[in-house]
Amino acid sequence: MINAVKNPTELSPEQIFGQYKNKIYRLALSISRNPQDAQDILQNTFIKIIEKLATFKNRSRLSTWIYRVAYNEGLMFIRSRKRRYGIAKDSFFKEFPARPLYIDWSKSSLRHLLNRELKDKIDDIVESLPIKYRLAFLLHDIEDIPIKDAAFILGLKGNSFKTRLHRAHLLIRAGITDYLKSRDVNKQRAVKKCDRAIDFIYGYIEGRIEPGLSNKFQKHIASCPACEKFLLTYKKALLITHALQCKDLPKELLTAMQDFLAKK
Repeated sequence: MINAVKNPTELSPEQIFGQYKNKIYRLALSISRNPQDAQDILQNTFIKIIEKLATFKNRSRLSTWIYRVAYNEGLMFIRSRKRRYGIAKDSFFKEFPARPLYIDWSKSSLRHLLNRELKDKIDDIVESLPIKYRLAFLLHDIEDIPIKDAAFILGLKGNSFKTRLHRAHLLIRAGITDYLKSRDVNKQRAVKKCDRAIDFIYGYIEGRIEPGLSNKFQKHIASCPACEKFLLTYKKALLITHALQCKDLPKELLTAMQDFLAKK
């Protein structure tokens, strides 16, 4: 481990870059929210590290010192852009749509417990955090940096860092809770729509739908051969079993059904 080396000046630039490039890139990305700017910050950071490595004193871990250099380079970059373009610090380049890699899910203990959709949502929540909370979360919870070292990197006292980290946790938890509630509501709506479609199909094939509405439905699905074929093919089986479920319906028929029911 690099941290165990007493004289870090003996390390080659390639060794340092190889071990820290991904970590520093994620930090730079969390500061800038723009992949290209993160690359610039990464480059500036390692130029500064190579220039200053000989002055490094073993008062802190080498990794902590490197993060501190990267953090300062990131702030300098933003301040430079702000002076040049008058852009507010935390709204910096929000228009860039590329998904940032704030969390390396391949190394997270949660990778097997969360589906892709929830992982993406957590990424979105972390991206939306104010920068002071986002950096606290990234350094301690994602990069596993001890609170004392993470506070040093951000130039904070331990208690101030803990407050930011706690606030980040609350905001992330609230975002996940809101997402799960919204997802449950959407699922309930989808179930209701599906149940309504199933009820209508049974009414249609059993002749319980009034003739005018039945004729309208026939015209509605006339442009969907797959819909007509399904109803003709499985009419008898459906009348016997009454076991039709939404997953059994062809996508074209379900879409046509929901469109028809929304208009009637």
